[in-house]
Amino acid sequence: ILFGEGIGVGMIQLVLGIIAAFVGWVVWAYLTYFIGTSIFGGTATPGEMLRTIGFAESPSVLNILSFIPFLGAIIGLVAAIWALVCGVVAIRQALDFSTGKAILTAVIAFIPAAIVTVVLLIIPTLILGAGS
Repeated sequence: ILFGEGIGVGMIQLVLGIIAAFVGWVVWAYLTYFIGTSIFGGTATPGEMLRTIGFAESPSVLNILSFIPFLGAIIGLVAAIWALVCGVVAIRQALDFSTGKAILTAVIAFIPAAIVTVVLLIIPTLILGAGS
């Protein structure tokens, strides 16, 4: 995408990808905080969840390689699964949960965050016409 569509569109998509990742992180952290404290009775602050989920999202830096045909999609999937596993550990520690509660909280919060991220990536691509 970065090179096949022209540098301008590629740069816009890169910036939008960074924004989408940031929004996805915030959504995942706050949903995790809400679910973990309200439903499962965990104890943490929003700041703690932002920090721990932020560290858990570290594998997502590999998404910079998403422009590589075929391999980029595989790298993105592996990075997402890796981040989810790291998120479970982070949630378990931050909210002082069992692993089971941490898995449930992580998955419930991760799905809407992933959807928001994907939508933020797809809509600009459609508007820019980079998919054609």
